[in-house]
Amino acid sequence: MNDLHLTKILCLAILVILLASTYVLRTGYASTLPQTSIGTVPFRSIVTPGNSPGIIKQEGIPSVPQPWEDGMRTDPSQTTWEWWYFEAVLDDNSTAVIVFFTKPFMTAFIPFTPFYSITITTPNGTTLDSNVFVSTHQFNAARAFTNITMGSSWVYGDLNTYSLHTKSNNGLGADLTFTRQAPSSSLGGTGKWYFDPSYTQYFGWFIAMPYANVEGTLTYNGQIHKVKGSGYHDHDWGTIDINKYLNHWYWTRTHVGDYTVDAWLLTASALYNYQPMPYFYLAKGNQTLIEDMKDLTVKTYDNQTASNGVKYPGRLVFSWNNGSDLVNLTLTDPTILSNVNTAAITNATSIGIPHYMRFKGNGTLNVNIAGLNESGTSPEIWEINWAH
Repeated sequence: MNDLHLTKILCLAILVILLASTYVLRTGYASTLPQTSIGTVPFRSIVTPGNSPGIIKQEGIPSVPQPWEDGMRTDPSQTTWEWWYFEAVLDDNSTAVIVFFTKPFMTAFIPFTPFYSITITTPNGTTLDSNVFVSTHQFNAARAFTNITMGSSWVYGDLNTYSLHTKSNNGLGADLTFTRQAPSSSLGGTGKWYFDPSYTQYFGWFIAMPYANVEGTLTYNGQIHKVKGSGYHDHDWGTIDINKYLNHWYWTRTHVGDYTVDAWLLTASALYNYQPMPYFYLAKGNQTLIEDMKDLTVKTYDNQTASNGVKYPGRLVFSWNNGSDLVNLTLTDPTILSNVNTAAITNATSIGIPHYMRFKGNGTLNVNIAGLNESGTSPEIWEINWAH
């Protein structure tokens, strides 16, 4: 084979590579999955926050949150997931968490499997929980506002007020009304982080009730308990496989004095170079002060070990810092409310071992922004979820 022939073959190979690359770039063929074709260095390693004017306009998100933002946002029969989370911290020292799911949340690539979960921690610290699965024809959800039915359980709301009724086969139940006390938030944008250039792969968070008053009844241990206290409600949905695209997250909702803080720091998986994805919300009374998808960091200290061997921080510090403006939230003295290997209900064992923990403890908030310099303490709730 002469040199001229070798040169022609080399040129042809280069041309084929260039044409293939052009096809991918123009068609977006590889946009629905992380592009990791060159060794261990990904082509696509950036997760994009949905707070630019162009993305907000494209998604049609209004400047003032609307009830439809808390309605059904996905088609659950496809590769999506969605949940509505309700939490109550009550004056008798009990807590309740009720979540309505379209499917087990760690992976989108499973069939439509609606269920709801009830977790009640009694005043003496005993945790009682149940997952109630229903058939697909027993599920209904509106898109214009929150109106979800799963079997004989339901939740209805319009951002201002929510009522829910749930019961399980093991005697747990909740009949609660939530009344909003701080403005709803799309985090200053769409509330989404996008994992591909075409913005079709995403994780979304909408804070319908950053802080609320709660009253009603909880049913456990064969008795109905009248309760009241504070509450929180958010709505999450997406098209990514959480177990594959996320490494872990830290979340808290806090109310100290007149201040409400909702903060969530997710960290992407190795496919996206462990990129941090922060959300931060701060309100004083009924005035929103900060809606942000940047400038939040989380540090952990004083590792402790649960009875099942899982390690968790004894102190967790959320810090939002933009120039001279600073908000610090320090969470200490954790009592474990939930400690679950989520693979048991998600089948998400293809990458690592997913695990979820929820805590109740003490929060110290320091706010130093726009001439404000205030601090305070109160009991708080937070969680850690390891996707791997």
